[in-house]
Amino acid sequence: MFQRRIVGVIAARMREDDNPLIQVVAGPRQTGKSTAIAQALEQVDKPAHSASADDVIAPDVEWLRTEWQQARNLQRDSGKPAVLVLDEVQPEGKKQMDAAAYLNGAKLETGAMAGA
Repeated sequence: MFQRRIVGVIAARMREDDNPLIQVVAGPRQTGKSTAIAQALEQVDKPAHSASADDVIAPDVEWLRTEWQQARNLQRDSGKPAVLVLDEVQPEGKKQMDAAAYLNGAKLETGAMAGA
């Protein structure tokens, strides 16, 4: 399967245990971002939780809190830093902007967690 060069960069960032920062993969629709992230996850030995905003009618701050908590639970249960992948997040409208603001201000209390 074809693999873009960015896959290695994303995987390397996901492997960083001492970096609690949020990683964002942004770009035009249908350009391979989700595929690159999936390929990177295959190269990383960490628990991961993935969720797509396309799977809910109107993703909001409650959706974000739920997904964030799922990843924190994985981290707690495994004792290893977890990767949280939120796909197709489009800050359009007040609910989505509230969710983006929550994510921007979120503090990790249980250690490093990367997200894409």
